[in-house]
Amino acid sequence: MLSMSKSQLHSLDIYCDACNISLPSIRKTTLRLCLLLAAVVLGTGGCANHGDAMGGASSPSGGTSSPAQEFAFVTNNGSDDVLVFTIDPTSGALAAVGSPVGVGTFPLSMAVDPTGRFAYVANHSSNDVSALSINSSTGALTSVGSPVTAGMSPNAVAVDPTSRFVYVANGTADTISAFSITAGSGSLTPISPPVASSSPASLAVHPTGRFVYAANANSNVISAFSIDAATGALSLVGSPVTVGLLPEALTVDPMGRFLYVADNGDNYVYAFTINVNTGQLAAVGSPVLADASPVSITVDPMGRFVYVANGGHGTLSAFAINASTGALTTIGSPVAAGLHPSCVAVDPSGKFVFVVDYALDNLSTFAIDSSTGALTQTGMPIVIYGSPTSIVTTSEVQ
Repeated sequence: MLSMSKSQLHSLDIYCDACNISLPSIRKTTLRLCLLLAAVVLGTGGCANHGDAMGGASSPSGGTSSPAQEFAFVTNNGSDDVLVFTIDPTSGALAAVGSPVGVGTFPLSMAVDPTGRFAYVANHSSNDVSALSINSSTGALTSVGSPVTAGMSPNAVAVDPTSRFVYVANGTADTISAFSITAGSGSLTPISPPVASSSPASLAVHPTGRFVYAANANSNVISAFSIDAATGALSLVGSPVTVGLLPEALTVDPMGRFLYVADNGDNYVYAFTINVNTGQLAAVGSPVLADASPVSITVDPMGRFVYVANGGHGTLSAFAINASTGALTTIGSPVAAGLHPSCVAVDPSGKFVFVVDYALDNLSTFAIDSSTGALTQTGMPIVIYGSPTSIVTTSEVQ
């Protein structure tokens, strides 16, 4: 896949395999922009999901300290860098921190490890993964060595909940690469060989650290893999599960009971229960309708609500989760969220939803109604120059 500017993408009238949003002349296909790290302890977001969002940390004396500072990280494929923002715990307002940090070419997805110390970026056009260290106080990023080679066209990146392994979906190579994390530095070492996966567009790691799930866009299936606890190597679990017409993104709820898939081809969200012993999936009822061309999906940190970014109509869809069955119920009508939202994330406190828009080059904030899960936009969108592709949030470690 050639790296192209956004203006070039807008002028094309062809299918773009590296792009996950429905640009004006690219119909019913979306840029594969978001990654799906699922169920890590601190990291949370639309493309890197779930966190410990329970508020203040306990102090040694038994009291409650101030809430940890939260950060948001945004990847930009136009400028090949990552932006850092602090999140106001009351209003959800974002404030930029320092200067953007350069990564590889055409970054599409980012994931933060559960300790909140390191972040990893999948660079689609340079076919590699960048490792970054996170300043726990300021959120500032520092590159960890040179990017590590992945497969052709990496679309998504995920970190396991033990902070030991990183997994990367290589869309053109039809593989998933695995890497071990060096505990002190955060650097990556390849675990070979990669495993086969047909055009993987998104990944999610189970909160137990035992399984990885992949949405295979071209073959319309979800694959489950077991993780070797000693080596991090992946092995296919059972047969892939058929879903929709173009499964684009998936996520696992924080308790590891349910998996949700946003299908770009038929505009539905599919729900599955997870067998926590085998990792196998079982469908939950009928899929629920989102909006045109859903491209990103996330669950709030308490496992009560699901949010979906719809690239075709520029909206967000919200759903309530049945705690017993995992079934979804639509919350109101889709909410306007720009022109072509490419990624959705929830902050670790579970109070706010953030959406980046690839076409408008901006970042919007929505407040979550704690009772109903409904969304209300707060403030004006923040302009981001560089074509934002994904967003992930995390807390400082206290």
